[in-house]
Amino acid sequence: MYASTIASDTAEVAVVWFEDAAFEGWPAVTVFTVSNDGGRWVVVDAREETVAPEPAR
Repeated sequence: MYASTIASDTAEVAVVWFEDAAFEGWPAVTVFTVSNDGGRWVVVDAREETVAPEPAR
């Protein structure tokens, strides 16, 4: 898990999943969009990806 995009009040966090025979066909990566809501980070969206994005610098 790592941040792939960071802005002042939003970020994208990529979660790279390990392959497992029990979960064939599942996405390789889920990217969660989070937003700062009064000092706490809240997930506001998620998308599935086949390739992991680059980490934020």
